[in-house]
Amino acid sequence: MTNMPFEDIFYMPMDKIAVIRRGNHGAVFTSRYDIDNDETYKILQTRTDKKKAAFPLAAGYGY
Repeated sequence: MTNMPFEDIFYMPMDKIAVIRRGNHGAVFTSRYDIDNDETYKILQTRTDKKKAAFPLAAGYGY
């Protein structure tokens, strides 16, 4: 899978993704995560206080 032609990657279906990580041999092909139906994402989108992170450690704040 590492020597796939550019066209195969470029024209993949929209619901598929290729994850390429430095140090790994080859790419991982998987389905795209449906973030629009994720409950946490919906909560974050409805927050009125956009400056305050809901997950401080994930945003680089905190300890």
